[in-house]
Amino acid sequence: MTSANFYEGDSVTYEFVDDNTDVVRITTTSEDIRQLFLRDFSPMCFIVCYENDQENPSMTAEELHDIHYKAKKGLNYNPNHILNHQWIDKIKQMTNWQPGKEVGFQALLDDDNNIVIALYDDIVSCHTKIDEDGFLCHTMKIPTSRSHLHDTIFHTSPPIFTEYQRVVCWYNSNLEEESRPYVFK
Repeated sequence: MTSANFYEGDSVTYEFVDDNTDVVRITTTSEDIRQLFLRDFSPMCFIVCYENDQENPSMTAEELHDIHYKAKKGLNYNPNHILNHQWIDKIKQMTNWQPGKEVGFQALLDDDNNIVIALYDDIVSCHTKIDEDGFLCHTMKIPTSRSHLHDTIFHTSPPIFTEYQRVVCWYNSNLEEESRPYVFK
C-alpha cells in the first residue's frame, strides 16, 4: 500500500449526508483513486476480492491479523500491506475532534461505490474508533486459524475479536512521529 495521501485532492470530496453530521460521504471522480480507497478500506471495513495481487494488493484476514499481532508483540512484520487511512484527519476535522474524545464509526459502501462513514459518540457497538489520543483503533476479527494465539475475548471460545488496538497504518505512524518530543543532540 502506498504511503501517499491519496485522500486529498481535487478529485476527492468529503461531505455530510443531507445535513446529518453523523454520516460522512467520501466521493471521488477518479477510478484510480476509488480503487485505492477500496483496497485501503477493504481489509478492516468490508470484503473486496482481487484477482491480481500485483495490480490490486489487498490482504487476507490472516495477514491483517499477523501484522497487528506481531506489531503488538514488538516483532517484525511484512510491511508490504500496511494500510494508509490518512482520511482520518479529515474525519477528525469534520467532527471537531478534540483530545480526550472518542469517536466510533462504521465504514460502508453505498450504491455508487462511495465510502460512507457512520459516526457514533457511543463506541460500544463499533469495531472502529478514533481514540482519545487521535489514533485509529479497531477490534480485529481473529481468524479461526489464529485463535490459539489469544485469550478468550468477550467470553467466547474460541475468541472472535481482539480488544481495541491501534491500526498499523501510515496515518497512525505519522501521528506517532508527530507526537514524539523532539530531542536536541
